[in-house]
Amino acid sequence: MEFVLVLLVLLAGCNDDQGLDDVTRQELSRHEVHDELFLGTRFGQSQKQFFDHCRQLNKQGLFSQGAMGGQIAVDYQLDELVYPALMSFYPTFTDGKITSMEVRIKYKSWAPWNKHLYADQLLPDVLQLLKKWHGGNDFREYIIDDRRSWFKHDGNRRIQVRVYDEVYAQVLYTDMRRNENHD
Repeated sequence: MEFVLVLLVLLAGCNDDQGLDDVTRQELSRHEVHDELFLGTRFGQSQKQFFDHCRQLNKQGLFSQGAMGGQIAVDYQLDELVYPALMSFYPTFTDGKITSMEVRIKYKSWAPWNKHLYADQLLPDVLQLLKKWHGGNDFREYIIDDRRSWFKHDGNRRIQVRVYDEVYAQVLYTDMRRNENHD
């Protein structure tokens, strides 16, 4: 019984917000810069550079205009997962430069009756893909606001992955050099 209690306390300690802040501070203190996001996008890219890049890939048939939560987004057909998927993304610009990027991914054949295509089933595939794309540190699970999230820190780049809803897995890239509060 005491062993179980000690184990629960240790596990709870690994998943708190303070632990996440500690990892963020530790990675930032290494002064490594990882500006690469995906598909030729990166932190620090200007609005003009981002739109020119997207326009170029649109001409090649790789990107198309999409929507994400009622807002304009860029769509990309993602064929690197177990099932074909759609990746929608759009950056946040601070002083005209990309400082974060929200991404939502869903299996293209998602339907209420396709339980194997729900976001909770998609999430492990997304984590594996991001690890393949970015290498570096592993993802660690934390509970944030009573929701499970997986975080990967490499220098200034933090990647958060979580189930957004039944359909989408959400990925949030954040340049932690721009986020003084680390939240």
